[in-house]
Amino acid sequence: MSFLKKLFRKKMDKTRVRENVETLLDDEEACATAAAEAFAKCDTKGTGVLDKKQADKAINTLIGAQENEKGIPKHLIKEFIQDLDYDGEGGISQEEFVTAAWDILSKYHEKELAKEAGEAEPSDDSGSEEEFEEEED
Repeated sequence: MSFLKKLFRKKMDKTRVRENVETLLDDEEACATAAAEAFAKCDTKGTGVLDKKQADKAINTLIGAQENEKGIPKHLIKEFIQDLDYDGEGGISQEEFVTAAWDILSKYHEKELAKEAGEAEPSDDSGSEEEFEEEED
């Protein structure tokens, strides 16, 4: 993503994202389908495995964040990605991503509800893509 596009990204529409997340949490099959679609969209190299930057994008796609929005804060993405790599091979397979999708949405939703209730630490709303930029091939 170019510097100017990063600079002018807008904050994520949390109402739209919350509605999307709640809809997916109500239907595990729809959640699995959405996760598979997000994975396929973000597996731009066609390897069947996502690197950290691709996983970041896939998680944001899964929750319904738009391309021009900042997305989930870095510290949450990092936490989610650490939980995803079950086999320890360094990449995230489609099976790992789809299996973990409901848990990711659930954790994100819980954190957002806690934040609204004033129970969570303030988060960095700067987005997450920059953290993984240097790992790009």
